[in-house]
Amino acid sequence: MKKQIVISVLIVFNLFFLFFQFSDKSCSIKILNMEGEFYPFSLVADDEDLYFVGIEYDRNGQVQRSQIYQAKKGECTPWNIGVKPPNHMLFYSIYVNCDQRLYAFLCDDQNRKCEIWELSQNKEIIKKTDITHVISQSDMYGVSAFAVDNEGRYYLREYLGDETIVLGDNGIELCRIEDGDREFHCLGCAKNGMVYILFSVPQMRSAQIEIDRINIVQKDLEMENLGDFLPVDDMYSVLEAGEKCDFLIRGMKGAYQYNLGEDKSRKVINSFQIDRFEYNSSTSCFLNDNELLMIAKKQHMGDASWQDDIKFCYYAY
Repeated sequence: MKKQIVISVLIVFNLFFLFFQFSDKSCSIKILNMEGEFYPFSLVADDEDLYFVGIEYDRNGQVQRSQIYQAKKGECTPWNIGVKPPNHMLFYSIYVNCDQRLYAFLCDDQNRKCEIWELSQNKEIIKKTDITHVISQSDMYGVSAFAVDNEGRYYLREYLGDETIVLGDNGIELCRIEDGDREFHCLGCAKNGMVYILFSVPQMRSAQIEIDRINIVQKDLEMENLGDFLPVDDMYSVLEAGEKCDFLIRGMKGAYQYNLGEDKSRKVINSFQIDRFEYNSSTSCFLNDNELLMIAKKQHMGDASWQDDIKFCYYAY
């Protein structure tokens, strides 16, 4: 009898253990619906609001224009900030640095021109920096990664590229840092305002994750950690500064908090529930240490124009 009781207690304990291991025990989700004729991407946030680029299509699925939208945190009613790119130019990426400044990357795939704009708190253009000379002529459809550090330096990666391009705040190229035998995931600022890159190192006997700081003076990477402080079987797309932690990191399988020098990260979201719907994850960013926003979309061809069913998914943990 005692043996049966002990076995029953162990079974119940193990079931509770599995439940807490594989469920988001402290994560809640709020899903807000909206419809719009744009495809949202490049999502960022400052202390008060969130911003994203919206691409608009014609009935044939061709890009018509792109605009920057703004919305209050916790809501799903964005508005156009009113900053328009020149004819034939499109916004492709935006970034908010640690000083809460909003930057936009835009380019013209006809005239071969690329610029970075800095915007004021009133969403007026403070500065335009021409960076056409650093973007290859065969790769004029935006960048795969874009960041700005606390000194105003720009960090860019071209699609299919294997290097990080570093520019001064005047657009002058400072250096190009190659990946080497590492596989790039994402780059972004830490809480200290410096830019870091997250890699995986698949060539080793067992795959590991590497995080490096970009050293401008040495024009090289300084490794901060190498190991399994993040799951090696995930793909990471967001690396942002935390409020109390050094980094907030989002992968395909979860979201994490991480501090430099620590052996392990802390997983804060185990899964993204929007995956249960027939929606494709479009873009995401952290709103603070305890909240992540994902804008997911389901695109289909309407009778007269492209329509996007869009969900604003707020994850609190």
